[in-house]
Parts: sequence; structure tokens; C-alpha cells
Amino acid sequence: MVIDDDFFFVEFLSEALEKKGYQVIKGYDGKDAIEKLKDGPVDVLFLDLIMPKIDGPSVIRFVREKFPDNSFPIVAVSSTFIEREEEFAEIGADFYFAKGPLEQMSEQFDRLLEKLEGGKRTDGTTSNFFAAGTFYPREATFELVGTVNFQKAIVDHIGVGILVVDRDAKVINCNPMVVELTGRPIQDILNIPITHLFPSREKAEIIAKLKAVAKNQEPKKVSLAMIIGFRKVGLVFSILKLNDQIAGWIIAMEDLNQWEEQT
Repeated sequence: MVIDDDFFFVEFLSEALEKKGYQVIKGYDGKDAIEKLKDGPVDVLFLDLIMPKIDGPSVIRFVREKFPDNSFPIVAVSSTFIEREEEFAEIGADFYFAKGPLEQMSEQFDRLLEKLEGGKRTDGTTSNFFAAGTFYPREATFELVGTVNFQKAIVDHIGVGILVVDRDAKVINCNPMVVELTGRPIQDILNIPITHLFPSREKAEIIAKLKAVAKNQEPKKVSLAMIIGFRKVGLVFSILKLNDQIAGWIIAMEDLNQWEEQT
């Protein structure tokens, strides 16, 4: 399987794999990857790290949890590996393939396939890093990666759940607090309809809240309280806009029991 939002890179990898006898499943973002992986595991997954909506690291976490007994190799691909070398262990891929000019990548791709087919997996170092030519860190990319990581750390450690919902009403991102509040693993959250995440009795109310905030946009948020398991959870629905266009919703989740215990 080859997943990348760069059409030409997908075609490059797919053609190279097909010449080696592989049948290739193509996808162009993380949502594509998760949807296609519902049919079962693959022999190898080539996955771009930086994609809109559901990014590469989220897909890797999804794969590791969904297929714990069938851990097929994952090859992360990106043009920012030199600036993210210290994050390899956290990313969790087995191999790392640096993007470059297409005409320069064929030799390194052949080396990667040889190692893949030899059954060798990552040893926690950069020995499974493949790049064409010599790469040097770029200050601007360092700063961008640092900013992105800082913002992600805030979302991951904030004391409320954060859900990002796409325009098709499917979940495309969530932080660890959502996993805790819903009691569901990440593979049972990403790319499912938002109404499937909560008790079925709340479905109509959730749809009404999504419609209300999308249609009126004033007030800019609406609230809802419900029982999930043994918890009373408060939800706040807000619209998500990109370039002044509606891109989906953001739902904040909070454990309301904690306030009752303190009163």
C-alpha cells in the first residue's frame, strides 16, 4: 500500500513496486489509508508523514493497535527526516525513506526493497534510513517542525478531550484525553462517524448540535452533556474554518464528574 498526498510520488513508488511483482493499493491521505486497511493487513505500507486531516504518525499508531499480531513493515516517507532524526523512535516506523528528486531515488529504493524482502526490521537507530545524496538540516524546517511539535504537545497534554471532525462527520483527529473519556482505543475512533463514538441514544442530539453550529455559526459554540459509561461528560461543539471555509467541527470533551467531586 502506498499513501501520500503527492500524486507523482505515489505513481513513482507504485510503478517501482509493480515492476518488482507487487500489487499496489493507492491512497492519497490518512483517511484513505485507514479506510483501505479495514479490509485487512498488507505486505508493506509506504506512508507519508505530513498529510492533511489524518497524518502519518496517527496512521502508524492506528496500524500498530489494529494489527498487534500481524505487524507488517511500515516505511515512513518524508522530506523532513534530517530535521526530525531524534523523533524516529516516537514515529514508530520500521524504515525511513527521504523524498528527493524522483530520478535520484531509484537506487535507494532498490536498496530499501532488498532490506525489506530480507525481513530485517528497525533496530531503533538510523541504520534503516534511506536517502539519495547528502541531506543537510534546514533552519527554516527545523523551526517549523519545532513549532508543530510544540502545538501538538499542548493538545496532547491539555486536560480536556479534543476531537476534530471532517465535513463528512467522520473523526480525523483526537488527543489522548478522548481515548480516556470514551474508553476506546485509537483504531476505534479514527475515521468513524462521530455519532458512533457516543451512546446511540444521543445520536439525534449530536446531529442537531452539529447542524446548529454549522448553520448559524452564532453562537459560535453549543453544548451538550451526556453519560458515557460511569462518567458525565460535557461536550462543546464549535465550527472549524480554513481560509474562511467550513472544514468541519471541533468538539471539546470534559469530565464533569471532577467538578461535582470538588463541590
